[in-house]
Amino acid sequence: MWCKVKFSFLFAVIIAVSVSPKTSTAGKRNEYRNVDYAYTVSLPADLYYDVNKPPNPNHGFRINVPPSATVWVDASYTEDSTLSQAVDSERAAWGKNCTAIGTEAKELGGTSATQITFKCAAESETGSPTMVTLLLALASPPDRGQIRYEIGMQYPLEAASSLQTQQAFKAAQAGFHFMRP
Repeated sequence: MWCKVKFSFLFAVIIAVSVSPKTSTAGKRNEYRNVDYAYTVSLPADLYYDVNKPPNPNHGFRINVPPSATVWVDASYTEDSTLSQAVDSERAAWGKNCTAIGTEAKELGGTSATQITFKCAAESETGSPTMVTLLLALASPPDRGQIRYEIGMQYPLEAASSLQTQQAFKAAQAGFHFMRP
């Protein structure tokens, strides 16, 4: 139950972003800065995001890729003390409807990371199966506890937007940097 609540909370607090050219340019920024969790993400000029207003938590942002795909960047404190534990926690959180089909060692912002890919069953009778990829890293910025950093993407298996989703995921990964004191 905790994993389901944690996962639902995670998506409730992520800030909405859109790659649609129809999005308002009022929130356009080339770099997302999160001083609460000590990271930045440099984004391509064609990505837009709007920041939620307080008192909403500031964990990260979300990129909506039309018609039904999503990329997100998130950071939150964790009780997991190792990357392996964080990976196991995510497998458990996604495990009820999703099957892990691949795990790969990667880097995120110069730190060791693990990428997990899941194939997930349709959430409803009218929905379609989805692919989910998570890139996870752990770090402890000065004067802070253990933080789990995550870049994720989810898209329907048959989506025409899967290439655009993968490009947005790679852009977020390439642009991710830890803030140094």
